[in-house]
Amino acid sequence: MKRVQMNVELVIFWGLVALAYMKMPGQVFFFAYGLPFLFGSVLASVTSMIEHYEMLPGDDAYSSRTYGTKTHVLNFIWNNVSYHNEHHMFPGIPFYNLRSFHEAAYPYYEDRVKAECYPTTLAVAVKLWGRILKLDISKLDDRYRDLNKTAERERLMSAPGIQPGALT
Repeated sequence: MKRVQMNVELVIFWGLVALAYMKMPGQVFFFAYGLPFLFGSVLASVTSMIEHYEMLPGDDAYSSRTYGTKTHVLNFIWNNVSYHNEHHMFPGIPFYNLRSFHEAAYPYYEDRVKAECYPTTLAVAVKLWGRILKLDISKLDDRYRDLNKTAERERLMSAPGIQPGALT
């Protein structure tokens, strides 16, 4: 039933977008929907790269990054998701407490965690783009050649967490 509900909601959403496209002047639709969609997808891609690029399997708490600690307006807009290392280490902390937790816990972090805390977003994004441009895909293929994807998926899915249907 949840899948049916999800599909109905998607049809309604995209139906409203199509209706807006048909009824609005082209320029208004572009600035009301198209441009925010483009900017949003770029921001989502950049933040996902910053948060997760080169994360080591099973080591989420030490290989994700905290970034933008000095950009409080951006953190407010993103619900403090930029305190991503804290989010991975302690997922039960509500978003509105991540910043205060970071500020209180930072002096006690290990050096490798402190090394992945950045005051701004742009510097770490440029740094990671540089590493991505130098990425050798053949070495990456070699690294995961012997990985049993089915067994790894089962191992990860058996980890404790919120069970399907627990929130209904």
